[in-house]
Amino acid sequence: MAPVKEKVAFREIRIAEGETLFVALAEADHPESMRLLKENGLEPLPSAVALSLRHREALARELKGKMFYLSDAEALRADGDMSADDDGSLSKPKGERVRGRTVSAWPGKPPLYLRVWSDWEGQKQFSLVAAGSPDFVMNAVVGRKTSGKATLEGAARG
Repeated sequence: MAPVKEKVAFREIRIAEGETLFVALAEADHPESMRLLKENGLEPLPSAVALSLRHREALARELKGKMFYLSDAEALRADGDMSADDDGSLSKPKGERVRGRTVSAWPGKPPLYLRVWSDWEGQKQFSLVAAGSPDFVMNAVVGRKTSGKATLEGAARG
């Protein structure tokens, strides 16, 4: 995919005291997503961090219908419907599925991406997918500040 020519603006979303995410609505494959994040002093979220945020309704609404790359560099081994704990770790569900905790996992090779369903499929709100190819184009770029200062020109506060 050719690099995005126009300037991409990230919107700041405060999700809790001291916790901020940055979201750009931009179509980008994996290399382009990583470039956009790096240029703006941001880094992609690890899957455990992304899944630990799932219980924040405002954020789930904000990201509804979005797909974005994560930082995980290891293959995804989880397969099928999984339960996400508060820290974002996955395990086989025990008992009844709970809305907001059930995650569809599609195993394979990195890069990984997270899909936030626009209308929940059964009790699933999120899918964690191993794309296996960096060529898939996502419809959002989501990150957090790196240890350095983020340089977000034109970022709107959420």
